[in-house]
Amino acid sequence: MKKNNDMKRILNLIALIAIILLVGCKEDQNSLTLDKDSLHFSEEGGSQFISLTTDAASWQVVMDEQDWLEVSPRSGNRERGMITFKALGKVAEGKMTSVTIKAGNTEREVSITQEGSEYFYAFSVTAAANEFTEEGGETTITLRGDAPEWSAETSANWLTLSSEKGDCPTEITLTISANESGAVREDSIVFSATLAKRQVIKIVQKDKLFPSYNTNPIAPDNSNMNRTATQLASAMYLGWNLGNSMEVPTGETGWGNAKTTKRLIDSIAATGINAIRIPCAWYNHQERSSEALLSSNWLARVKEVVDYCLTNNMYVVLNAHWDSGWLEENCTKAKEYEVNARQRAFWEQIATYFRD
Repeated sequence: MKKNNDMKRILNLIALIAIILLVGCKEDQNSLTLDKDSLHFSEEGGSQFISLTTDAASWQVVMDEQDWLEVSPRSGNRERGMITFKALGKVAEGKMTSVTIKAGNTEREVSITQEGSEYFYAFSVTAAANEFTEEGGETTITLRGDAPEWSAETSANWLTLSSEKGDCPTEITLTISANESGAVREDSIVFSATLAKRQVIKIVQKDKLFPSYNTNPIAPDNSNMNRTATQLASAMYLGWNLGNSMEVPTGETGWGNAKTTKRLIDSIAATGINAIRIPCAWYNHQERSSEALLSSNWLARVKEVVDYCLTNNMYVVLNAHWDSGWLEENCTKAKEYEVNARQRAFWEQIATYFRD
């Protein structure tokens, strides 16, 4: 019995010595601390960093090469290190990989992901103009970016594109037809490209602000028009201005002058003057301002004065003058459309009334 106990003690002692020898021979484990064990990039990519601390003499990054990811530096021999991870840009589909950081006999794994991009390609569309008058016209649409192919569509039959598909970058022409609808028109052109953000161009066309007064056009008549402008001007050797009369907004006597008579014009002609300028107001002599319709009574009165001159074989220069400043005080982009439309309506009526 005693012999068996001694044998057990001997075996236990041998096992203990073996453990001591194994522990003594085992290599110490190196420390390796990372401030992050994963990185996630948005679809735009960018740079992120991982700091490491180790007691190993050196460290290194072990990874499979990725065309969307750069890692630098890949190794170091300091107790502390900083590793830069750079996602190079957008990716059409989400990406995932992992890298191993080794320091001595210790290693850590870092997972890296990047979101896929819904809009992988750059794509932008701009129009040189978005608002048009009732007359229509053309404008240039510029398409930029690296989208491999684009297409365009619109439901508006008054908008016509020179091309409805193609490659970027390019320029196309948009044609807007005349607006005869009697109302403002608004519509859009939608530009699409695979893996690119859809672009929308909104087009607005104004309606006709005033009616057309060129309702009875006649063919050009060159009778008695065989002189050039210079020759005609040289024939006006002495002129006179009928001022502060027909251009007065409240009426031709509003600024103190008497009403213009044939006797007055006859006396002017008798001095040898052969040209008269008649500054004239129109804006304040509208029957309906909403239609830019001139007063028929005022047109007849102006014609009466013009006829006094023509009876004396005088040249007449008839214009629009000050007229309460409705034109010259509204020379702004915001008022451009209305001012031009009213100018056109006035002069269609004036030119038609005095053309004979």
